[in-house]
Formats: sequence, structure tokens, C-alpha cells
Amino acid sequence: MPQEQEHGLTIVEVMIAASFMLLSVAVAVPHYARSQMAKNEVAAVNSLRSVYQAELAYQAAYPKIGFPENIMVLGGGAPCKASDKSACLIANPVASGLDNGFHFAGKGETPINGANTTFTAGAAPETFNSTGTHLFCTMQDGKIRWDNNLAESNKPPDSNLCPQFKVL
Repeated sequence: MPQEQEHGLTIVEVMIAASFMLLSVAVAVPHYARSQMAKNEVAAVNSLRSVYQAELAYQAAYPKIGFPENIMVLGGGAPCKASDKSACLIANPVASGLDNGFHFAGKGETPINGANTTFTAGAAPETFNSTGTHLFCTMQDGKIRWDNNLAESNKPPDSNLCPQFKVL
């Protein structure tokens, strides 16, 4: 009487297949994390470009104030009614200080006759090497600057640090 063969996988075949799957995951996850950080950093740079445009619009709309005292003033509630305290010029997450894994801050400075004549806006990763690695900033000249962030800071750069950064 012929012996029936059983169909299925041996334990060795299952172990080999599982090893290949684990290896694939081990390779894919770090690449995914790096791509997410890159996406967050691009979003941070684009947000700083928006902040720069909003700063100029605010200064033109409120020349006696000049640049706003902070970037929170550039946002606004919903529905938003523009004023010198709530300009409705940038997205609220950026104005409130946290968006796409980055902290944002900004400050108008160097007042002349009560009007701020300079500003600095910066972005720093919320969690270093998880949401991003670089620091970014812009000033009234409109140039986006960046730094490798060797100190692993999550504090947005200010007017003392920003001029020392490389122009993007």
C-alpha cells in the first residue's frame, strides 16, 4: 500500500521564511524613520517660509508695531478676524509652536520708535533623531538657515544663533 505524503511546510522552512521577513522589516524600518524625519524637516522649512511671508504682511499692515512680538500673533482662532493681536496669517499649529514634529518660535526685536525692525523665527525637532535632526531659522532678510544641531537641541534658534547658521 502506497504511503500518503503530507502537504505543508516543515519547521525549518517556516523558520527560514520568518527570518527573511524579520530581515526585511529590520532593513525597512530605519529607512521609513529617516524618510519621516526628512518629510518633517521639509515641512519645517516650508512653515518658516510661510512665517517669513506672514511677518512681512504683518509689518505692512501694522507699521506702528513693526514685526509682531511673537509668532503666536500671526495665527488666529476659528473663525479668524484679523487684528494686531491675531493676524490670521499662518496655520495655528505653527503659530502655537508645534507642527509636524517641530517646535516653532519667533520674536520681533530691535524696536525703533516702538516698532520692531527685526525678527527671528526658528524651528527645532520635537524629539532629536526621531522627528528630525536639524535646526532651521529665518530672519528679516528672508534667507532660510540651517544647522546640524550637534548639541541635539529641541529649542528653536534665536537671534543670537540664527546668523551663525549656513544659508540653505
